[in-house]
Amino acid sequence: MGLWTRIHQAVLDELGRRALLDWSRATFDSQSIRAKRGGEHGAKSYR
Repeated sequence: MGLWTRIHQAVLDELGRRALLDWSRATFDSQSIRAKRGGEHGAKSYR
């Protein structure tokens, strides 16, 4: 795990401890999260 990832995690952990995060408004970028098994029919990449 890189330095910025560790810093980011530490900040999120601290904000969570202080109840300063509203996880009901959180989103995930599908570009940065790998699918575990993928779908039946994968989408074609046009990049």
